[in-house]
Amino acid sequence: MTVRGEKARRGDKLQIICDRTWPDGKRFRRVMPNRKVAQEVDALIQAAITLGTWRDLRKGFEHGSCGDMSIQQYADHYLEAYCKVRNKSWKRKEDSLRHIKRLLGKKGLRDMELRDAHVFVAKRLGEEVKAATVNRDITVLKHMFEFALDEGILKTNPIARIKKLKEHREERRRVTEQQIRKILRHLLFPVKQIVIFILETGCRPSEALRLKHEHVQIEKQTVILNLRKGGDNALVALTSRAVEAMLEVPPLPGCPYVFWNPKTGTRYERINETFRRAR
Repeated sequence: MTVRGEKARRGDKLQIICDRTWPDGKRFRRVMPNRKVAQEVDALIQAAITLGTWRDLRKGFEHGSCGDMSIQQYADHYLEAYCKVRNKSWKRKEDSLRHIKRLLGKKGLRDMELRDAHVFVAKRLGEEVKAATVNRDITVLKHMFEFALDEGILKTNPIARIKKLKEHREERRRVTEQQIRKILRHLLFPVKQIVIFILETGCRPSEALRLKHEHVQIEKQTVILNLRKGGDNALVALTSRAVEAMLEVPPLPGCPYVFWNPKTGTRYERINETFRRAR
């Protein structure tokens, strides 16, 4: 099926995608304003392939509005057409795209050169961000141009040869049990219980915050964490302390989450700031 609906990662918004492969193997994939337009474009491509005029049609697409886009405009398209559709971590990419648009946004997509990418890296380093952060921005920038290549908007990736920065990893001090006890004394319900659960299970904060009652088997002292980074389910055995922390947070009627925010009546989005203040 070459015309289909795909849910964006944010909310329940449905995007209409026209997804075709040209006879030479290159891909045409665009987000369309509605299904009717998508079907018309799809039929146009099919007719051009049948008549053998598809190269001219593709050239027209390449030199149309997409080809004339600025980097800022194409970054918005890339976020909607690829990141939100295919990446669970699209918000991290959205953050990189914000800096890309801020520093490179006015430049035309087809006018991008390798030296522009080097200037971008230098400016980001000048903002005193870590090399690891800049490397994530480079990854997003390179992939955005690869996506433009796949869509047939560009014929080459002008920044394919840019290399990542060398990262200097500092070994952090291990937190002692005494320090943990001090921090826990300054955490209130139910953030205290969330932190204890994370400490006892070794799960990511996001996994604890998204944990639902349906994933918990108290009698077996296990939980299923199905939101892991790799996408696989993980059956995790619970310590008595982890079970105790969960039982200290009573179920909230109408809320499926184990750990819920008393202010909103649903799960926490993050507890970073609360933990930082306690620390």
